[in-house]
This record gives sequence, C-alpha cells and structure tokens, in this order.
Amino acid sequence: RPLPLSAICPIALSETLRDADLLVSRAAAGEFGFTSAETLRLRGTLVRYLARTMRLTTVYATDDATHVLVEGKRALYRVHLGSGSVLLEESRRHVDLGGVAAAAMGELLTEGMDEGTARLLAVVATLARDEQIADSAFLKQLG
Repeated sequence: RPLPLSAICPIALSETLRDADLLVSRAAAGEFGFTSAETLRLRGTLVRYLARTMRLTTVYATDDATHVLVEGKRALYRVHLGSGSVLLEESRRHVDLGGVAAAAMGELLTEGMDEGTARLLAVVATLARDEQIADSAFLKQLG
C-alpha cells in the first residue's frame, strides 16, 4: 500500500531517487552528449560501415532503425542499437552473450569510441559469424 514520503527512510529514498535519476539520464542522452535518437542513428551508420568493411552481407540496418537484424548461420538475431540487447528473432527470447564478444570489443575500443558502441559493433560482427562461436552457454540458449 502507498506510504507517505515522510514514512520512508531518508537515505533509502535519496538512494532510490539517485538511481532513478541516473537511469532516466542514461536513457534520455546517448554517449558523448548525443540524444538517444542521435546515438541510434550514429550507431546504425557505424553498423552499416562495419558490415560493408567486413563484407558482412547478412547484417541489415535501415537509416531510421532502432534495431539491426543479423542473419547468422545458426539463427536470426535482433540487436537493439541503444542497449545492445540481443533477441532471437523467431522466438523473441533474450540471448545473453556474456563474454562472447569481449575479445572483439577490445579490438574496436578506441579513444574516440565509447564502450557501448564498441560492444554493439563487436556483438554484430560476432553474431554475423555465429558458426564460429563455441561458447557452450551461448549454444545452449539457441536450443
């Protein structure tokens, strides 16, 4: 049941409001001060360039997309350009990549690229070549 604010521990309330503010701030503005919409467009452009450069012909991103479709040999994936979360396209089940893309991310991370964008690009490149993934936890999620 609802409580008046005065009945809530001031420290717990302060910490909860701080966390909520942090969450809203991260959702409203992308990396390096870009808005969320600008971040999505920028990341979509980077994904298209990555796909072209690496000759990943099974990566699909439109100019106004919030997601990228990646057609691997094992599955079709939907990757969110903001959060980097991955869904199996057919079942819409979330896929936890754990450290699968971590090695590729290290190669992409530069001074001019934020960690979220580097991770997203590494995830897309890794999923486009999913037949090379030997991680048992990842394979188990595919069924």
